[in-house]
Amino acid sequence: MGLTLHIEKIIHGGNGLGRLEDGLVVMVPFVLPGEQVEVKEKKRSKKFIQAELLEIIKTSSSRIAPPCPYYTQCGGCNLQHLEYPEQLALKRTLLTEALERSKISLATATINNTLPSPHPFAYRYRIRLHLDSKQRLGFHRVGSNQVIPISRCLLATDAINHSLHIFRTKYLDQKLATAWKSVEFIESPATGKITIVLHPRHNHSNTPPADDLSEAAAYTVSKNKQSFRTAQPPLTTPQLQQQFIFPGLDYTLSWDSYCFFQTNAEQNAQLVSLVDEKLNSESPTTLLDLFCGIGNFSVPLLLRGWQVTGVEHNQRSIAWARKNSVVPASKAPISYQCENVTRSLYQFNKKSHRFDVVLLDPPRQGLDREAVTNLIAMAPQKIVYISCDPATMARDLTCMCASAYSVTEVTPVDMFPQTHHIESVIVLEKN
Repeated sequence: MGLTLHIEKIIHGGNGLGRLEDGLVVMVPFVLPGEQVEVKEKKRSKKFIQAELLEIIKTSSSRIAPPCPYYTQCGGCNLQHLEYPEQLALKRTLLTEALERSKISLATATINNTLPSPHPFAYRYRIRLHLDSKQRLGFHRVGSNQVIPISRCLLATDAINHSLHIFRTKYLDQKLATAWKSVEFIESPATGKITIVLHPRHNHSNTPPADDLSEAAAYTVSKNKQSFRTAQPPLTTPQLQQQFIFPGLDYTLSWDSYCFFQTNAEQNAQLVSLVDEKLNSESPTTLLDLFCGIGNFSVPLLLRGWQVTGVEHNQRSIAWARKNSVVPASKAPISYQCENVTRSLYQFNKKSHRFDVVLLDPPRQGLDREAVTNLIAMAPQKIVYISCDPATMARDLTCMCASAYSVTEVTPVDMFPQTHHIESVIVLEKN
């Protein structure tokens, strides 16, 4: 017999929260606030029960039929059952709650509505599918390593799904499944060309590069030990490009599959425009761009006249950043350092090197304590923190706001519709 619950709210991670009569918290996926549901207990701890949904007794008016046939099986999406405007409102609430739980004062801050993605579906220009020994190509089942084979992904672009179809029907055989554990499909936003990246199984790390996959992709990259250093294409032939057009700006970024770039290309353009807007009211001075990648923010700020210093640990990304920054319209000097951000901040602080503005877009783990300490000691007038994880961002902001900074503006950004993930732009001013 199942447990009957009233769902109070959605929490970070996308689960619904309900309580038993004794107050014990129950977390269950694929439910909505206000719903009455029957669930089955899966795992119990002293603080909460993890449950699975059996039946919806009372349905929320915000619930919609998820369009994906793999939904609730595949571990990729967990909000397809919630209409899109409500997804945006939910993410604003979750981000605000994460900041408030960390005792970060928002009394004088502007909390903006979530910036919607231009496309709630078909927005991903990069997907990575797992491949098992039975030739099943797909995503992992929720909470397991079992592969759920898929024929198409509704979050991926049409070009990627077309390439996936050709790959599955013409190239996916036992030889390929034995050697490679996962396959990435990447579309160039500017050209529509597809790159396929193959990742080897551990005992096949020296497997020769894959056979010709030219019907499915313009480029094939094998990330094995044999080809990792020798097969990287020269910078003169970018696999991937995106054009950006803003008021007063028109430029193109180039990169390849060895570099990080936001998978939602159209929303990334809106994110860059948002950051440009936050800094455009200022007289361009010195700016430090941490985790600068291929120059996603450095290049437009350079074109606006900022004196930019970019820091990034990935050598390939730095190489592309330097190439992307050779633009005729540049108005100011720019320099890049291929360095660990924590070490770089320590050196800047040690040499009393100061910047008026610091912009950072760290990976999910955020900054470490030493990096936060040195960033605060550098005392920039403004910090723009771009985050893909509210929890680690709130941890970092707690230190900053305890040491002479205040949050002045919060903007949630929906980089990954249909999922619980939240991107955000936080502006801090020195007190």
